[in-house]
Amino acid sequence: MTEPDAFYYIDDVIVTTDSTYADSLFTGVNELKGKSEEVKVFPNPGKGVYTFEVNSEQLIVNSKMEVYNMLGIKVKSEELKVESNVIDLTSQPAGIYLYRILSEKGGLISSGKLIIQ
Repeated sequence: MTEPDAFYYIDDVIVTTDSTYADSLFTGVNELKGKSEEVKVFPNPGKGVYTFEVNSEQLIVNSKMEVYNMLGIKVKSEELKVESNVIDLTSQPAGIYLYRILSEKGGLISSGKLIIQ
């Protein structure tokens, strides 16, 4: 009886020109990469209404913010218009949410977590 040939399985293949997108899929909450010093979020933890303050006006031109629950479901998406943006998540249950701010071309500007009490 002959031995079977070897089998190789390839999983989690991503084809993209944005290397930060692929990196953000495989890192933990505290390891997400981006220019977090460019964006301030307060109050955090909070009751569901958060202010995002972007330090650089160049970063907010045609940028958008996305908020995801811990199941990875997008619960909010908004275009950034001014240096200080307010997002209302009071319709969401208490818990931990992940946000990311993306440039016009989809590059990661900032990411982090929000806690609704």
